[in-house]
Amino acid sequence: MGHPVYSLPAPYAIAHRGGAAEGLENAASAFRQAISLGIRCLETDLQVSADGVCVISHDPTLDRTTDSVGRIADLTWAQISRARIGGVEPVLRLEEFLEEFADVYINLDLKTDALVPAFVRALRNSDHLARICVGSMRTARLDHVRAEFGSALATSLGPREVARLKFLGRHKTGAGSVVAAQVPERVGRLRLIDPRFMVAANDARLQVHVWTVNDPAQMKRLLELGVAGLMTDRPSVALAVIADFISGSKPH
Repeated sequence: MGHPVYSLPAPYAIAHRGGAAEGLENAASAFRQAISLGIRCLETDLQVSADGVCVISHDPTLDRTTDSVGRIADLTWAQISRARIGGVEPVLRLEEFLEEFADVYINLDLKTDALVPAFVRALRNSDHLARICVGSMRTARLDHVRAEFGSALATSLGPREVARLKFLGRHKTGAGSVVAAQVPERVGRLRLIDPRFMVAANDARLQVHVWTVNDPAQMKRLLELGVAGLMTDRPSVALAVIADFISGSKPH
């Protein structure tokens, strides 16, 4: 792959929302803890405030994870900044997140269409592009950032592109640097990750990152299929499984 993002030796663990099962979801303490364990890639989510600030949050509201309530899109950053995750930690904005965690790779999930212009503004003159990969459940959002940043910003496949890879065995390269297929193992009754999918991804020079994998047996099965990244809420577990897998795969 031509883009420097995800130049980590595979396989590796990706801390989903900072490792939500082992810390406060999307809080700075969780990201720090994951890094202290040896994680070199963090995954998180972006929403946008009423005044155009990119906010680190999976949910569209503050209700589940903080001591405040309300839709992020309806609140100003000044209002959001008073919320505390788990009652103790402030919500992060994209710029401070990137500055604090400047030595690891970052995977960003763009959650809304309205977010995209604010995201482009935030990253237009950023020094962090080379270590970011952008994903989304809407291909149109990815097309937008690809058109804005070209090969400077890595992206994963969008849903339409995943379907093309799955059913046609091909990936049509578009604008930007597409480096990964980030997918669940299954969608309903359909198994996405199988040997044929892995061959198609390898032929397209795409890494496969699977979300959200918290069971050790599933982790081992996916590693045996050749996936590069395990996106997990349990980074300590994933790191242990990967270490065992690598140890077992080395000749004695």
